[in-house]
Formats: sequence, structure tokens, C-alpha cells
Amino acid sequence: MKTHFAHIATFVAGFCLAGLTASAVPIPENCDIGGFALGCQAWTYKEYTVMEAIDKTAEAGGKIIEFYPGQKFSPEQPDLKFDHNATDEMISQVKARLAKDGIRAVNYGVVDIPKDETQARKILEFAKKLELYGITTEAVGSIDTIEKLVKEYDIRVGFHDHPRRASDPSYKMWDPNYVLSVVKNRDRRIGSTADVGHWVRSGLVPVDCLKILKGRIISVHMKDLNEKSPDAHDVPFGTGVSDVPAILNELKRQHFVGNISIEYEYNWKDKSSTPRNPSASSGVTARRNNQARIGNARLPKCRAVPLSSRNTSQEGSPARTSEISASSSTMHAVESASDSAAVSASAQARLSRAAGAPVRGSKMCFPFTATPEPLKEQFFSR
Repeated sequence: MKTHFAHIATFVAGFCLAGLTASAVPIPENCDIGGFALGCQAWTYKEYTVMEAIDKTAEAGGKIIEFYPGQKFSPEQPDLKFDHNATDEMISQVKARLAKDGIRAVNYGVVDIPKDETQARKILEFAKKLELYGITTEAVGSIDTIEKLVKEYDIRVGFHDHPRRASDPSYKMWDPNYVLSVVKNRDRRIGSTADVGHWVRSGLVPVDCLKILKGRIISVHMKDLNEKSPDAHDVPFGTGVSDVPAILNELKRQHFVGNISIEYEYNWKDKSSTPRNPSASSGVTARRNNQARIGNARLPKCRAVPLSSRNTSQEGSPARTSEISASSSTMHAVESASDSAAVSASAQARLSRAAGAPVRGSKMCFPFTATPEPLKEQFFSR
């Protein structure tokens, strides 16, 4: 799992916000990293428990987490599963761990939302208890129930895309045009959860897909892949073909203010032979002292992208920037135009802080923070 934390740590920054035009409560400003609400999809840590996923997200430098249904609850109670059937006591324990680690739960999915209103309501109630920003689903057949409940609960629902299925032409969620046809005449709190990696696996260009769904992007599952094919796998951001800089610039252009959930689905618990740094410590000290290293090669330096002047480090310390190289063949300039619909005052404030130069050139830098044991040694050394 060496690449999991490099993936997260190197990505913890170049981001902006989620241009949503509905009235639901925005993600708090203290979740900003360079203007984006950035963290992990807990699926990245599917080999671990919910409690461990929260800890690892915090230690990697994330601010938010997106849960998925069915993850083991804790090392002490591995037989318990965490989902919308969780007891109030389980939810209370999760909220306590979130508060301890300074992580905000923002989303839940991919979850099937039933047509039956009573059953669907259980999912919305779960989201309400956790004060989530949104829910992620592919339950197109339940769209009428979903629309009724998002109005009642004032919460967002994003329709997720998995890759194109050669053996199942009836599966259409991979196509952003289809997703748009599902949501375009519905409540503005209903939109897309844009999984950019699955678009690449489907042979699509993520930026083109984002443009198709402009104004209806609820959240993002962020991936960079090694190639454009159904068999592609995740790689550290900036080293693959997804064109992460262009994706970020397009999100900036759209004034995106939702959550960006890093989702890494490769080498789940791989332990490389990279020598461990015995002097590297965890938490804030490691975040201040470690420098990114991928494999045995020190990454070349580059100028930091001035996305925000906001202090993104902990305990009031000045924000630090790692100098991570990120290759990209084509950079899309950020356009100044924004959606005509209103953006909340909180989102406007976040947008003003996030305003900065677009990502340009062949290299891009991201702030980073250290990764928790036993994985941080795979990519970090003094």
C-alpha cells in the first residue's frame, strides 16, 4: 500500500471548491486545503476498519472523509459493520473519533437508495446524524424518492460512475451525458459524483466529462491512472494519464465547492523494501520534517502553485509545501467565468481564498503531510 499515502499526501493541496447552487449547508471552512475540502474515500482503507481509516486520513493530512457501507467498525469490534444500520452508540463513537482527529465526515457511498421511502429514509437519517454534505449512489430507478427526500432533508445526492461494461451495455452510468439526462430536470441538490478514474477506464477524458456536467457536480472521487484502459490501476497523482492539473483547473473554473475524496484502489497493503527512516515520527512532527520520496528517487523540485494563502498546517504552524513533480501534457487555463446561479456566502469566502494562478507547465507542486505507520516509510524520509 505504499502508493496509497503518496497518492494522498502528494495530492493534499492543489484544490478549489465545489460549485453547487443549492441551499444545503456547505462543508465548513476549516476543512479547506488550498481551497478544496480534501480527504479520503474510506474505500482506500478497505483492508482496515472505520476507526483506522479516520486515523490514517488525519495522519496523511486530509480534512474530510467519505464513508462507504459495510466497512469493519474497529480493531476491537471487527465483526461489526458500519453503514446506515449502525446503532446510535456506533455513530457516537465514530463522531468522537472524527472530533479527536479533526476530520469531518462529508459523504457516504456508493450506497443503493431504495425506491421504498421508508427504507430510503434510513439512509437520509444516517446522513443527518453524521451531518453529511452528501450521499453517493447509482440508484437511478429511485430518482423520484431521492428527489422528495433531498428536499425534505436538505442534503445532496450524487450519481456515481463506474467503468463502461463491455458485457453489459445496459449499464450507462459511465457516460456523463446519461448522468446529466438523469439529473438535469431535478432538484439542484441532485447531481454527479464524478469518479474521474473510472472515466479514464471508460476511455473518456475527465475534463470533457466535467464540462458536460458543469453546475451539477456534487463531489469528486479523485484518481490518477497508469493508462487509459479497463485494466488501468492507480498511481501517485501527477504520474499517470488522468491529467490531474487540468481536472483541478476545470473544477476551479466551475467554482466547485464539494468534497474531493481521494480513492486509491491498488496494492492495498503492499509493503515495499524502501528502507524505513528510523528518525521519522508521526503526527505534526512528521508532517513538518518529512520530505516526499517515491521509490529510491528524490523527486525534482518545482515552484509551488499559489492556490491559497490559507494556513493549512496544524497547531498554527506555517503551512509547508513539499516539492512534488507532476507531469502533464496539456494544461487548461482557468477561465474567469462562473456559474450564474448563486453560491453561498461561505462558499464565496472559500472561493476568494482559493483564487490563484492556474496550474501551468509540465510540473505542479502539492503541499503534503506525513503518512501513518506502517506505511509512511514507503514514501517519506528526512
